[in-house]
Amino acid sequence: MSTLNAPRKLGEGKRLTDTERLQILGLFSAPVFANTAPSNRRVAKQYGVSESAIRAVRLKEAKIIERTNGKSKAQLDCTGRYATAAFPELETQLHAWLINMHRQKVSIPPNVVRHKAKSISNSFDPPLQFEASPGWLENYRRRSSVGITILHGEGGEVDKEDPELLAGLAVLSNIVATYPEHC
Repeated sequence: MSTLNAPRKLGEGKRLTDTERLQILGLFSAPVFANTAPSNRRVAKQYGVSESAIRAVRLKEAKIIERTNGKSKAQLDCTGRYATAAFPELETQLHAWLINMHRQKVSIPPNVVRHKAKSISNSFDPPLQFEASPGWLENYRRRSSVGITILHGEGGEVDKEDPELLAGLAVLSNIVATYPEHC
């Protein structure tokens, strides 16, 4: 048997991005005329994947649409694989808390996020067997696309919308503009 016709091992084929998955779903959900209905085979060939990959996308349509809702195009273009959360209720509550903190312009260090996740896990009845490790936090950040940043010193306390600060920056910018280019 030649290597061209050899069966591929599971998981060795091309992996579809979420953008491609949504395009495929769009092909099948578009209004179809009598002889123009796309076949799984034709779509698979077009995207360079197996027919079973196309069938899997069609079967998981609701799940794909749900998880891609609200994601940026850049994130959809690079996402090929999803890890499911082991504790989705915990992550939903943590996400709401993080969004609230970001709205209030509160800087949140990673260890505070881990501590909050642990306290949320203990609030369940019975408490979850959950360890808020640095690895869990990194994976959570990827899954939820919530930025967790650390700001140190005065920079963490500055309101970047403060009119006095903006006026001072404008004056400083004008002063810098008067200097020769190679100073």
